[in-house]
Amino acid sequence: MFCLFSCDFTPRLSKDILVAQDYIQNREYKKAASRYEDILKESLGQEIRLKISYQLAELYSTYINDQVKALKYYNIIKNEADDPLWIVKAEEKIADINFFYINNYPVAIESYLRLTQFEPRLNRYDFYRYRLGLSYINTSKFAEAIDVFEKIQKDVGGEYYAKTYYYIGLIYYQQKEWIKAIAFWREYLKIGKNLDQEVNAKFLMANAYEMLEELKISYDIYYSLMGQYPYPEVIQNRLSSIYKRRLARKR
Repeated sequence: MFCLFSCDFTPRLSKDILVAQDYIQNREYKKAASRYEDILKESLGQEIRLKISYQLAELYSTYINDQVKALKYYNIIKNEADDPLWIVKAEEKIADINFFYINNYPVAIESYLRLTQFEPRLNRYDFYRYRLGLSYINTSKFAEAIDVFEKIQKDVGGEYYAKTYYYIGLIYYQQKEWIKAIAFWREYLKIGKNLDQEVNAKFLMANAYEMLEELKISYDIYYSLMGQYPYPEVIQNRLSSIYKRRLARKR
């Protein structure tokens, strides 16, 4: 957390801040938050108000796990700060909480859009675009998600380049466009570096081939996942089902 004693305080304010920080040292985080909230009610300069708001946001987000209250204080920072560094830091936290903790993807989209629109581009620009695409998927805005991922794909070899093929495949799978989904996953398997996603892509490919009645191809892919897929009983059930269907075809 930021060191609050870079600012000039009145003796009483200094004492209150010391008490709050002692609570933090003793891991009495709710007491610390309560004391900081009392301090925030005082007439404060902008710098100390922003720093205390940040302390509160971090306490609620990291130590108390009350993400709604954390958002309250990150929003104070975003709305009251003049320094772009404060604004960016708060917007990042707001986006992360909405995306990862409370799954409020429409608000996450708003934050990631703002972060991608800063000029000059921020260092984490590619990450913001990637999270924006995922947020669009989670709100079923598939066309917008594909548009974002296709833009990321222009940076061949970039950090999120391979992952976009996985997620575009997932979009087409959800839309039951099996052939398109398979095409993107085949490309992903050439360049992907995430073992869990590779296994999942193969499993979904096998399912897509099953939907297309390409049962031998589907069976072979499921079979190749034995020992890799985390739920072996699922693989055994799919293999058994396809085997019975293939036998029925021959009768």
